[in-house]
Amino acid sequence: MDIILAYFKFYFMVGLLWLLIHEITGWKMDNGGRLRLFLFWPVTMLAWLVGFIQAMIDSWNNPWQ
Repeated sequence: MDIILAYFKFYFMVGLLWLLIHEITGWKMDNGGRLRLFLFWPVTMLAWLVGFIQAMIDSWNNPWQ
């Protein structure tokens, strides 16, 4: 049971950190957007990572565009 609580604590701590990053950088959100960022952070973080990696690969393949 302690392991499950540790995973929940980690999940919510990372969600809170991800939400705070978006709040500090000035994103305009309503409470629904905040809740989605807090609870479903793996989806948004994965989408951000995929977009970042794709942009890096595109810049390597087309350096003059």
